[in-house]
Amino acid sequence: ALEREREASEEARLGKDLAPLSPATNGIAALVAYHGRQDDQAITECERVLGRDSTSLLALIAITLSYAAKGMHAEAIKHAERGVSLSPEINLLKALLAAVYAMAGERAAAEHVLAELLERANHTYTAPTMISWTYANLDQPDVAFEWLEKACSMRDCTLEFGIRVPLYDRISGDSRFQELLACLGLA
Repeated sequence: ALEREREASEEARLGKDLAPLSPATNGIAALVAYHGRQDDQAITECERVLGRDSTSLLALIAITLSYAAKGMHAEAIKHAERGVSLSPEINLLKALLAAVYAMAGERAAAEHVLAELLERANHTYTAPTMISWTYANLDQPDVAFEWLEKACSMRDCTLEFGIRVPLYDRISGDSRFQELLACLGLA
């Protein structure tokens, strides 16, 4: 979040040195690579983890995000769908699937999953940031920013961690995005 990728990478490498077979440690290293826009490295890390533990949700999240960032939507969707099939109750996985469908131009599928997520939000906590991902990629920036403003006012913990990521590339040039970064102290 603070754009200190080199330090984050060093910490992730230290974690892998201390626990080289840990799916969590390696999944976090892959997420660090994704945040640093090192998608090929993240995919390699994830493939290694998934080869040892095909149910690693961190690896499935990171590989989905990385394939989506590379525009490899079929691969991203495959991994997102797998994550949801393994843990359908986890809202983050549903939100990621909806966003990836939107990035792939599969509007009907994205809207269907988003509707499920919004219904869940009536009963369980659903981070506003995660809902904004889909709207940002459905080319509905006004609605995306409504959810981002809600996330900011609620102090949504996923906002700072996941604001400077490819999920927001379609709206990152909007002046409201820069205002949001300033509000978070990240500008």
